[in-house]
Amino acid sequence: MNQILTDQDYKIVIQKIQQLSEIKNAHSIFTPEINQLRELAINYEYKRYDLTLVKDFDQQLSATG
Repeated sequence: MNQILTDQDYKIVIQKIQQLSEIKNAHSIFTPEINQLRELAINYEYKRYDLTLVKDFDQQLSATG
C-alpha cells in the first residue's frame, strides 16, 4: 500500500500497526513495516485534517469530517 485513500483503509492500517506492535518477541522484525505504516497514517492525517487546503472559507465544514 503506497497511500491511504479512505477512512476504511486508514482504520485497517491502524489495526495492522496495533497487531504488529503487540507481538512482543518479534517486534524488532516488524519495525520497518510498522514505521512504513505509521508514515502512511500520518500522511493521511495531514491530508484529511489540513484546513489550509480549504479554498472557499465561506463554505461550512462538517464537524465529523
